[in-house]
Amino acid sequence: MNNNFSINQVTLLGSLCKDPQQSSDKAPVRLSVSTRNSWRDKEGELKGYTTYHDYIDIWADQVRKYVMENLHQGDTIFLQGELAKESYEDKNGDKRIKYFIRAKEVRLVEHNANLESTTDSNPSPISSATPPQTQKQSESAAVAEEDDVPF
Repeated sequence: MNNNFSINQVTLLGSLCKDPQQSSDKAPVRLSVSTRNSWRDKEGELKGYTTYHDYIDIWADQVRKYVMENLHQGDTIFLQGELAKESYEDKNGDKRIKYFIRAKEVRLVEHNANLESTTDSNPSPISSATPPQTQKQSESAAVAEEDDVPF
């Protein structure tokens, strides 16, 4: 087995627990996302639990701007990034390690229906790896997808 191969990727599909937060223009945007895991037991009863991901940082300028302008508490989002860690000393001088997700791509899946949105009802997804598409590029991509249908 080749030990030079590794993957550090986190993918989440969940709900924003609160509005995105940013302490200053140069600081990362911080997200808190909840994900739900559910299943049916032997009797058919629905069981499950919620996991809260409270340390999600976004550093890429384009992604930070998109998130701050378009996402709100309760929205369903998709994000991809990597797991990162930070070492620090607490008040008592003890060494601590904090794990967090460094998000590189964030997409709005669905606005929270309970909140009125004053932003674009269908904002384009933004990634730190790819520039946003123009309306014309989006339309030509949709036409190309239709042409690939075999019937």
